[in-house]
Amino acid sequence: MRIRTGIEKERAGRRPLGILFSILFAIGITTAAIVAMRLLSAGDLRWRAWLKDMLPKYVKGLRLRDFEILSQGQVIAVVSGILSRIDLLIGLVLLYIYLTLVLSLFPWTQSWSWQLLNFAGTQLGDAARSIGSALPGLFMVAIIIVITNWLTQLVDRFFDAIEDGTHQMPGFHPELARPSKRLLRILFWLAAVIIAFPFFPGAQSKAFQGVSLFLGVLVSLGSTGIVGNIIAGLVLTYSRSFAVGDRVKIGEQTGGQVASSAIINYTRLAEEQGLVLHTQITIGYDVEWRQVHALLIAAAKLVDGVETTPEPKVFQRSLDDYYVAYELTCVTRLSHPQLRLHSDLHAAIQDEFDRAGVEILPPAYHALRDANAMVLPAEPKGPRGEPGAFRIRNT
Repeated sequence: MRIRTGIEKERAGRRPLGILFSILFAIGITTAAIVAMRLLSAGDLRWRAWLKDMLPKYVKGLRLRDFEILSQGQVIAVVSGILSRIDLLIGLVLLYIYLTLVLSLFPWTQSWSWQLLNFAGTQLGDAARSIGSALPGLFMVAIIIVITNWLTQLVDRFFDAIEDGTHQMPGFHPELARPSKRLLRILFWLAAVIIAFPFFPGAQSKAFQGVSLFLGVLVSLGSTGIVGNIIAGLVLTYSRSFAVGDRVKIGEQTGGQVASSAIINYTRLAEEQGLVLHTQITIGYDVEWRQVHALLIAAAKLVDGVETTPEPKVFQRSLDDYYVAYELTCVTRLSHPQLRLHSDLHAAIQDEFDRAGVEILPPAYHALRDANAMVLPAEPKGPRGEPGAFRIRNT
């Protein structure tokens, strides 16, 4: 009975009257499709204008605490670019439905219509099954994200309390609270990604595993120096070798390579024990060494920034052929103006020795002078002693 009905229906569709009805239906469907596309085009303009007005009110920038990942304008551009293409998706769906309906009207194209319907049904069924199978994994991912976020907030509150002094831990300095907080946040989220990875949709597929393996190889090949720098950074941070604003000497440079060089923190030394300023001069044997000591110590005490406690000291470094080498050492609590302090110290030494009438001889100085001419300023500040004299006469 059903076969006979189908055969009669097929024959009726192939008769001229049936074909005429099919053409009329196709014209009606085409007209409706054109009207729908016109309405969709007009609605798209209003939709874009509505998005332009409403998105700035509800969409904010993407931030991770104080770090701005995407600005509000960038997020709006991305969201607007996605939502403004809804008309294209709807137009493609309408075109698919239109082709399926028109092809089903004519006996010669009905098989194509059935193929389009079967393809759409198969794809929608596969999508529904994929979504259904992915829901448990996505639920587990959501739980992992919630737990990790709760743990990071708990860690933040704990280290914030240490940083502001509300809570104290023996042996843990408050300035280490902030880097420790950031480090634990990174470790928690890395652990969350590792734990959640198997629950992501498609994580067990060969393509996903191949991409993961490729990325792992790239990271392994390029991370040797990075890992070394990370470890060096952790050692420097938790050993508290220096802080921001400190003046340091690293190896043979002031502010150079960090990872594999010795570090001298001038700022911390100045705060704890003080920095030692030292300079060396040479004085002839005709000047009593006690006078030289007294002049050097007096000059050091005149320099602004030199500590009076401990008191400056003078050491006789060597007894050379023509002079004695004296070294002056004094202490300062200032780590940054080293050049200025040395300059002021040298200027004070010159002034003190000028006033006392004592020459500061270089290592190889030879002169034969007449009368009282000396290597001293013509008009020194303050009184000074009269030098001795000698004359050479032609006999």
